[in-house]
Amino acid sequence: MVVKRRRSPIFQLTIIAILGGCILLINSNTQLGLILLGIFAVSLALVIEYNSGRIWRQYKRNYQPSRRKWFNTLNKPRDIYNYLNIYVLWPGVFILGIWAIYTGLHLQ
Repeated sequence: MVVKRRRSPIFQLTIIAILGGCILLINSNTQLGLILLGIFAVSLALVIEYNSGRIWRQYKRNYQPSRRKWFNTLNKPRDIYNYLNIYVLWPGVFILGIWAIYTGLHLQ
């Protein structure tokens, strides 16, 4: 029997904490909050794009079909999902991050 070891969710919790901190900072200091949120979005998009091949290979390798048929149609690893992530979603996050930095720098 093979026991799968789950990774610690510390990375996901750190990402959520940083994002929450930026959003709370926007309420008190809009300019600094927007700049930090933009830096966070740009750096996250760059890291995800850099590791996209490894992430996709790992997802395909670890995929196990569910008992629910409709759930499988959404989670089955298809190349179109990978292409949407690489060419639409994360470049969009990158552009929104640049826009947030620009807006934060030009607030009066």
